Amino acid sequence: MQMDGVFTSEELNAKGQKFASAYYKSNKTKFAKQFGWYLSDYDELTFKYIKEPYTRDNWYFFFENSEENYLLVKAVIDKRYREFLS
Repeated sequence: MQMDGVFTSEELNAKGQKFASAYYKSNKTKFAKQFGWYLSDYDELTFKYIKEPYTRDNWYFFFENSEENYLLVKAVIDKRYREFLS
């Protein structure tokens, strides 16, 4: 499959699409209310690592694109996916 630099639901199987819809779409889904919502999880994670002079309104723009940070985000998403499958 050729990707054009944009990750869409077309790249996911049916189970992946259901997870993405439950976890990423809204904080009002049944899953998000029970386990968490992606933007809240990302907010919490990045806040642990980004400090002054950035504010809570903008620090996620400064979360470095690195292998270390990728692994931190991956761990959170993997945990939520396991919860989704349970």
